[in-house]
Amino acid sequence: MKKPVTKLTKFLRSRQGLGKGFAITAAFNLLSKLLGFVREMITAYIYGASKPYDIFLAILSPFSIFVGMGAGTFTNTMVPIYSHLKEEDGGEMAERYLRGIVSLVAVLSSVLSVLAAVAAPFIVGIFFPGFDEHTKSVTVFVMRYSSVLIFFNSLELLYIRLLKLHRMFLAAVAIPTVLFNPVIIVFLLTFAHPQKTYPLVMAWTAAHGLISLAALVVLGKRALPGRFEGLKKPFSETFKLWLPVFLGYIVGTLNLVVDRGFASLLPEGTISCLNYAVRLRDLPAGIITGSLSSVVYPILAGAVARKDESQRNRLLRRSYQLISFAYIPITLIFLLLGDWIVMVVYERGAFDYQARILTFQSLFFYSLGLIPAALSVILGHLYYSYKNTKTLISISISSVGVNALLNWIFVWELKHMGLALATSLSATYRVTLLYLIAKKKYGISNVIDMRYTWKVLISAGITALDLVIIRHFFDGLMAVIVGGVSALSLFLLTTWLLRVYDIKTILRMIARWRESE
Repeated sequence: MKKPVTKLTKFLRSRQGLGKGFAITAAFNLLSKLLGFVREMITAYIYGASKPYDIFLAILSPFSIFVGMGAGTFTNTMVPIYSHLKEEDGGEMAERYLRGIVSLVAVLSSVLSVLAAVAAPFIVGIFFPGFDEHTKSVTVFVMRYSSVLIFFNSLELLYIRLLKLHRMFLAAVAIPTVLFNPVIIVFLLTFAHPQKTYPLVMAWTAAHGLISLAALVVLGKRALPGRFEGLKKPFSETFKLWLPVFLGYIVGTLNLVVDRGFASLLPEGTISCLNYAVRLRDLPAGIITGSLSSVVYPILAGAVARKDESQRNRLLRRSYQLISFAYIPITLIFLLLGDWIVMVVYERGAFDYQARILTFQSLFFYSLGLIPAALSVILGHLYYSYKNTKTLISISISSVGVNALLNWIFVWELKHMGLALATSLSATYRVTLLYLIAKKKYGISNVIDMRYTWKVLISAGITALDLVIIRHFFDGLMAVIVGGVSALSLFLLTTWLLRVYDIKTILRMIARWRESE
């Protein structure tokens, strides 16, 4: 037994170059997304839209903020400082710094775990004002015994970052992919009970704990805590970067916290249904936007560094075109076939017809924000390329405020649909500000190609008509299969006839991007 483990550890400790690392990361990320989707299907089958699952999702929101305060922020701030130390003083000082960060994160995450347990009544009262007294007391109890999640999640984030810094890209993606969703799935199938929250806590705790342990074994001495002596200067720089990085890191989490806080005002199961809808929305978004941004960002940063405005604008325009080309048919499929997609994916076991309707209605309005959210990611990379995090963070925080205001306006009449609509509108607000400020500050131009946009919209209109006809003749699984294949095929055909894109054009564009690296 010892020999295979040693061989596996040695294999995981192998280092990869950036090109191979990107390919490995992309492959494992896709697998992780698919496993996560299977996990959600099993969760829906067992828990449906229920109070226990609402409570579990509720406690994860403040936990995310606590993790962000510690490991989430420090794992980002330490990267440039580590690189600088490695270049200036050699590997020894850089490694001492990393071990100091391990000590800092371990202590801070322990303190935050205890704080979450002690302050649980206050946290629940602030974050989830809509819960009744009984639900609040149960949520407080669950938060107290599950606060150890903060510690294990923090260690996981830290160790995965350390693996990447040491170019162990295979281990950095293989360990969480193999251990996170599969472990949760096994725990759910073995211990889950539709009226109990603790199996969910057990599953997530075991998954984060095993990932941390496996990463610790691979990292070896690099993952052990170290002393702070002689690290005053690098740690001073680390703490100076803490606030802006924390604000940037926490924006997405704050939107989620705001949405779930307002959802607590609505009937039982609303938080669960919003989560199921987000999972469906994020499946294509995670694959498409993630892949596109990973290709565009380094080239965009290079163009900005060289002050090559022509290539910068060309990259932004192509990104806009590809996002429109990819997300318009997906949005239409969600809008016109979303109810049947939810039925096929989730409606079994504890996930009943009522949960299906709530989830579809949420997905309908969430899907309206797919394109703005994707464009925001690309424009965000533009601001990072100019090292202008101040403007980016200001816009992001203001978008959280807009989301909260719109939630308050819509929640009373539109209920869960209003929360999803507010999210999409705040994403539109964010991308509009990002674009207008970038246009004024950096002089970006020719990003939005109106001729191209009209062609895509014409194709989209024809595709929408096709989906309406399919809804008339098919339903259920057959509608999803026939509608999905028909819509994508017709969209590709009409865009090809209108000379928007064909496969050769897309391949040539990707080839140009790779050459420009």
